[in-house]
Amino acid sequence: MHAAYDQGVNFFDNADVYADGKAEEVLGKAIADIKRETVVISSKVFFPTMEGVNGRGLSRKHITESIHASLNRLGLDYLDIYYCHRHDLDTPVQEVVQTMDMLVRQGKIFYWGTSQWDTFYLMRAITFAKQNGLIPPMVEQPKYNLMNRGRVENDLAPVCRKYGIGLTTFSPLNSGIL
Repeated sequence: MHAAYDQGVNFFDNADVYADGKAEEVLGKAIADIKRETVVISSKVFFPTMEGVNGRGLSRKHITESIHASLNRLGLDYLDIYYCHRHDLDTPVQEVVQTMDMLVRQGKIFYWGTSQWDTFYLMRAITFAKQNGLIPPMVEQPKYNLMNRGRVENDLAPVCRKYGIGLTTFSPLNSGIL
């Protein structure tokens, strides 16, 4: 990570579920001696991180407990970006938006985003946030590569352009196939 950083890489993406949280611990140790303001650190919440119904998804309880656990593992006071790793059909979009807005206002995250959200649900989140004076998602993280282009180019990119939402893609080699 230091070699990458020395070459200008300053964005490090993670998730609470990667290696059962150990990936966040490794990243936290790796960046401990780097000036915090010079890096952009993101993590994600959604997939199960503990047993039971409260150990997964995007409920206010799971998001709130997960951000504290992620910050602890990373050894940080805040995240630059916190992604909702997938859409949660069991939690109303309104609850997710309100919870992420709360985390921004508390200073635990600077921005929040979505990852692999259907454009329909992303639009619901944007609309609810704007109608209620809440902070909308600022970035979407879709899978995007030569074999998976249509959804991003035809559906998602126009929405992101219209609402000023960033795109930070993943799987450019389609899990190694390309």
